[in-house]
Amino acid sequence: MSVFPWPGEGLDAVPERPGVYLFRSASGAVLYVGKARNLRSRLATYRAGGDGRINVRFLERDATEVETIVTRTEQEALLLEDERIKRHQPPHNVRLKDDKSFLMIRVDLDEPFPRLKFVRAHRPKAGKSPGRARFFGPFASARAARRALADLHRVVPLRDCTDQVMRQRSRPCLKHSLGLCAAPCVGLIDERAYAENVERAVRVLAGDIDELERDLEARMLQLSERQEYERAAALRDRLAALRRTVERQGVLSSSATERDVLALARSGERVLVHRLCIRRGKLAESRGYLFRSELPDAECLHGVLTTRYSGAEAERPREIVLPLLPAENELLSGLL
Repeated sequence: MSVFPWPGEGLDAVPERPGVYLFRSASGAVLYVGKARNLRSRLATYRAGGDGRINVRFLERDATEVETIVTRTEQEALLLEDERIKRHQPPHNVRLKDDKSFLMIRVDLDEPFPRLKFVRAHRPKAGKSPGRARFFGPFASARAARRALADLHRVVPLRDCTDQVMRQRSRPCLKHSLGLCAAPCVGLIDERAYAENVERAVRVLAGDIDELERDLEARMLQLSERQEYERAAALRDRLAALRRTVERQGVLSSSATERDVLALARSGERVLVHRLCIRRGKLAESRGYLFRSELPDAECLHGVLTTRYSGAEAERPREIVLPLLPAENELLSGLL
């Protein structure tokens, strides 16, 4: 670890090796933490045009020294930067709201009475029992996933309780009375019939609803002809729920490649980064991140990429489309 005055007469004493740098104020508070594959070259970018002027206002206004920590590898620099940002909470580093990975639905097909389970895309097999499984999604939010599941239960009654709860029940729950569960817990449906329900649910989640849709429409028409309007209305609601479960998204990609598309706009110190997430050819999420920063656009984008994609459990798509090259582009390309 070395400490250099900022702004100093020159940067010749800064090592040309990978590492982490911390800008500090006169009181010793950490203002900004960054990483570099070449510390000397990286710090030189904070000076405009080579004439010695500092091109970031908070560095000119507040910084009095820069601390450098040399690392053995660029990957080690990435990990150390993350640790120092979490420790010091520097005010000028980009901080995004904690963003969990996408929700998916998993069906463990070899369980006696399978249920539909929520899992995270970065750990889809967490808690999985041995045997076959099907995965569906991703869903843009917990609300969207729970809405899809609620609609599906109205069409195909499956249990949603845990194995422990199912084993302890001695009478059907309220959801059975509402037609949302077939009550395998008390033997009101056998494994074979329940497996047929699971197969119908899997087909619906996969987008194959034609047969079920025709069946519901025919039954609804028959009930209407017999003037059993309440039962016909219940089937109408189930049909609407079925269509909501599998309704197509309006934004599609011709490629199945997992891709994130980022855009950046700013007005003064107000910066907006917007992210579109394409998964399996569909728009899975559209989210904006608004924050304040005096850093140049390339530096802001570098911070966003590091914060969003460098965590141990961060979901990284195969492609990331950017509006401009971020600072330390080659370093990020090798690490993310």
